Amino acid sequence: MQNNSAARESQQSKRRREELDRLAKIEENRLEIEKRRIEAEKVKMDTEKKRIEEELKQRKEAEERKEKLSGLSNYKSGSDLQQYLTQFESIMAECKIDDKKWNSILHPRLDVTLAERMRPLKEIDKSYQEVKTALLKSVGATPAAFGQQVYELSADKIKHKMHYKLWST
Repeated sequence: MQNNSAARESQQSKRRREELDRLAKIEENRLEIEKRRIEAEKVKMDTEKKRIEEELKQRKEAEERKEKLSGLSNYKSGSDLQQYLTQFESIMAECKIDDKKWNSILHPRLDVTLAERMRPLKEIDKSYQEVKTALLKSVGATPAAFGQQVYELSADKIKHKMHYKLWST
């Protein structure tokens, strides 16, 4: 009888160990699933963080462009159109605005006379360079003179930079 009782205890002990092992395995699986869920949530949150940071960066750039554009005055009749267009192009390039949008930004900044001259050009969907050439011709300036003026300005900037580099070394 004692043998039977010892055998039963041994069997019960074995079942308890098996049950504990089974429960431990279930808990391990549950923890692994929870770990994966947390990792997936972290990836999701990192992705959302990057999206928000990118959106904030784009908003900041848009605000900076808006501020730079607000500094661009309207062209007034009698002013130097070549100088105005040089300033306009510089600001547009600095703001990294696609040149296909330049005409729509330029048009409202022109005085009534030049805006009227530009209207047919805008409707035909000309490039900014074609509009600029037409506007310069309409005030008697030649595109070649305009190009020469820009070249001279660029050459002066290069000379200034070279001079600065010589003195700073």
